[in-house]
This record gives sequence, structure tokens and C-alpha cells, in this order.
Amino acid sequence: MRTLTLSLLLCPLAALAQAPVIEISGANFRPLPLAVPLPQALNDGARTVAPQFDDAFFFDCSAAGIFQVLDRKSYLADAREGFTASTITFSRWADVGAEALVKVQLSVDGRELRGEMRLLTISSGKEELRLVHVEPREQPQK
Repeated sequence: MRTLTLSLLLCPLAALAQAPVIEISGANFRPLPLAVPLPQALNDGARTVAPQFDDAFFFDCSAAGIFQVLDRKSYLADAREGFTASTITFSRWADVGAEALVKVQLSVDGRELRGEMRLLTISSGKEELRLVHVEPREQPQK
């Protein structure tokens, strides 16, 4: 009888010692509304490769599945707007529903294509990410 009583007292403790189970349900994924304006070409060489680069970059952003790339026809910001956070009118991007903005500048120097990308958060007006990448001019889609 004493063994049975001890067993009954210790069973609940053993149940509590089991590994916790995390249940995830009702996930509510919403793609990030992203504005991707045309890349800014800084020189004539960049203007020749910008359309090919833009086609690949815009497609990649759209196909990723984590972004809702906004229609460029809806953009209200000036096409000649600046590239850094201090030169961007964030309210114009918020007006079209963007929560993030990707700005790209391209330049060609000899046989090299240089791309600089900045990811900015619309609500805070802050730059979250800056990448610079150099590729052979013949491969702007990389």
C-alpha cells in the first residue's frame, strides 16, 4: 500500500518533468509591402545594363514570396529622389502602402558593374541594410 501511495504521489511529478511541447497554429503570414523603384544609373555604361539588371532584380523580389512588390505606376515619389535616408521623402512612399523601400544605384567602370543597394524602413525612415557588389559588366543579372 505504501508503494502505491508513493507511486501516486510521484506520477504527477514525472509528468511535469517531460519535455515541453510547443504548439504553433494559426500562423498569419503577410508579405512585406515593398517599393522597388527603377535603379539609378550613374553613368552611360550603367544606363545600358540597367534594364537587364532591373528585370532580374524586380523578378527576384517578386518571386521571393516574402514581399508584396508594389506596382511602380502607383509610386508618388519623385523619380529623381535621393538615394540616402536623409534625401528620401518617406511620406510619399507611405502614401502608396510601402512599408519598406529598396533603392539601387548602378555604375560601370571599365569592365566592372558596381551595384549599391539600400533597404530602408518607411515608418522609421532608417536605413536597415546597405550592400555593395561588383560583377563583370557582361553579367548584370547576377
